[in-house]
Amino acid sequence: MSDTTPLIATLENAPGIIISLIREVPPQYLKRRPSPTKWSAHEHACHLSTSDGLFLARLDLMLSAPAPFIRSVLPSPEEESGALLGVNLDDALDRYVRERTGLVKR
Repeated sequence: MSDTTPLIATLENAPGIIISLIREVPPQYLKRRPSPTKWSAHEHACHLSTSDGLFLARLDLMLSAPAPFIRSVLPSPEEESGALLGVNLDDALDRYVRERTGLVKR
């Protein structure tokens, strides 16, 4: 990929799109899991707020190593069992915007 402009624009615009979608979910459904092993909208949004730090570390690795090895990351057992349901959604979304801004600037 020689022109990163479309990728960076997509990364930059994603929080506005995702937050708008999350805000459309009726409050009574935000934390409802579609099945016991599937995350709710709340959990997905909170998970996003923790992802950009990982992406930034991966970006730094890709830019500094000639043949970087990118490890896959899976949700923790705590996250799978519902730990993200206890996270404050507004705080998580604020963090998502801040960290995404930092990733885009990098």
